[in-house]
Order: sequence, then C-alpha cells, then structure tokens
Amino acid sequence: MKQRNFKAMGTEVTLAAFHEEDAGVKCESESSKLLQAVEEIIVALERKLSRFIEGNELYRLNHSQGTWFDASSELTGVLHAADSAFKHSQGLFHPFLGTTIAGLGYKTSFHLMDRVNGKQGVTVSSVTELPVTSGGTPTDSTQSDTLVSFANTSSDDASVNGRTSSPLEWSEHYDNRVKLQSGYEVDLGGIAKGWIVEQAAKFLKDRSVMNFVIDAGGDMICSGSKGGKPWTVGIENPVVSGHALVLDLQSMSIATSGTYRRRWKFDGQEVHHIIDPRTLWSAQTDIVSASVLHPSLTEAEWMAKTLLIQGSKLGIEWLQKQRNNGWVVVLRNGEVRHAWM
Repeated sequence: MKQRNFKAMGTEVTLAAFHEEDAGVKCESESSKLLQAVEEIIVALERKLSRFIEGNELYRLNHSQGTWFDASSELTGVLHAADSAFKHSQGLFHPFLGTTIAGLGYKTSFHLMDRVNGKQGVTVSSVTELPVTSGGTPTDSTQSDTLVSFANTSSDDASVNGRTSSPLEWSEHYDNRVKLQSGYEVDLGGIAKGWIVEQAAKFLKDRSVMNFVIDAGGDMICSGSKGGKPWTVGIENPVVSGHALVLDLQSMSIATSGTYRRRWKFDGQEVHHIIDPRTLWSAQTDIVSASVLHPSLTEAEWMAKTLLIQGSKLGIEWLQKQRNNGWVVVLRNGEVRHAWM
C-alpha cells in the first residue's frame, strides 16, 4: 500500500492506495505518480474554489454580482451541487453566507487567524480547539422546523417562511453561465471539500485504481477495500478522549461536521464556523459532532452540516427521511447516537 500526506483545504490530507489488485497500477512507482497527481488536482481545485484567495475564480464571481459570469466546468459543477443542497435543505445548508461569516471575522484560512487580534474585536485563541462545553444550548427558535424570515437584517438573507429562493440564476442558453444576485457572496466551505475529493477519486477510478482512501480531515472516500478487507475508520469523540465508534467501510464515503475545532471570539463572544441561516450566527445546537455515511461525499458533507444545525431532535428526524447509509452524532453531554440505514 502506498501512502501520501500533504496539507490542503485547511486540513491534513492522506492518500492511501492498495494497488496489488488494481490492473491500472503495475508498480509502486506508478502508484506514487498517481498519488502525486491526485495531490496536484486537490491543490489546484482549492486554489480555484477557496473564498480566501483574492483574484481566483470564486473571488471574481463574488465580485460580479448582478451580471452574467462564465464559469469554468469545475466551478459550474460545485455551484450546481451547492445550489441543489441549498434547495433540498430548504436553505438550512446555506452556501451564500460569505458576507455573514466574514463579518464574524472568518476572513482567511483558520490557521492564519491563530493568535491574531484582528479588527472588529476578533480574537483567535492560540489553542484552536476550545472546550466544547462552552457556548449556548438549543433554543426554541433554533429548533424550529420552519425557516423564519430574516429579511432586512443582512445582505445574505434568502429564506422566507420555509420557501427557499436561490440567489443563483442559470442561463437557459449556456450551461456554464451564472448570475449571482446582488448582495450575496458564495462560500463553498461547506461542500467544496467533499466535491474536490470526489473529483480526485474519479481521477483514480478512471485509471482503474479502485482500492484507495482519500481522507481530508475526517471527510473521506473509502473506495473498494484494503486487500479484501474493509477500511477501518475511527470517529472522534470530542467530549471524551478516544473514539465514539470505529467503523469498517467498503465503497463508502463519510463526512463529519463539528463545532469543536474552528472556534474563535468575536466581540467577546465565542463563535464557530457553522452558521445557522435563521439567526445569522454560529449554530446553537446540542450536537458537537455529526457524521453521515453516503455513497457521495458531497452529499454526506452538506447533510452532516444540516443535521448539526438543526440539533439532535429535528436533525435526526430530518436525516431519517433523506437517502443515506447511516449517521453518528456526539452530543454536548457526551452521549453517542447512531443508526444504519
């Protein structure tokens, strides 16, 4: 088995290919070249889709509000995925809150915020993993099963009375031509990682490499098997040390969303990067960590975030109605719940 590690998308990425059974990989050196190519694909797509890189394609889209924009095939693909998730979740998964999250101080890659006293009262602890017991608990408003109107409170409003209207308009004549409504900024941070990893996985499969793992900070595709045996995946329990569960996965994806890592202080209040579009504030939820299993990592990623935002009661009820292969949640009190579909 060949392995490669590198940093991208704000996390540690691990590639592992079990090549003995793959007809497309004839030797270890060829396997190394393929993994290097995968790294290059991931890094290139991140540069194109990150909201933190001034002048890249996403930046240009966000600065072309109200006008038609000819997007690349890559940006077109992930925008369609994000738009679909937004509509399917009735706006709870909201990839158009770039202005809101930047206004809370999250304007650059998180590791660059560390130990910085920024403008507008932003302070990031030198220890990025602040205690998960801090922060609020779910309120009636954050557990509501309908979306509330927050019109006129921000330029990022989009959901009114449970009816979701996307700020993206697609051309009827050109598949890649899109218009972003004025007042919105696209933030693909909640879905791009899964989508990028899926493109990397497709690259390997197109070359007859079927047995591999791509792990991007806990969001991973486990393709095929490891010499005929399942891939072993541990789900972290952030409340107590150790794993919440250890899973054996074959030909499956898993995405985890949590409130326990990317936390900082804004105007004296502790916030995190998962925004509830109903409040335009960090989600106040009893779920510390939510993991979803799905054949598609892109789908698993946005579902995990939508589950977390809603809290355990409504979130689990909602997820049970969606197509997925199972889920694991860790609650603030340390309780672990799970089910397999």
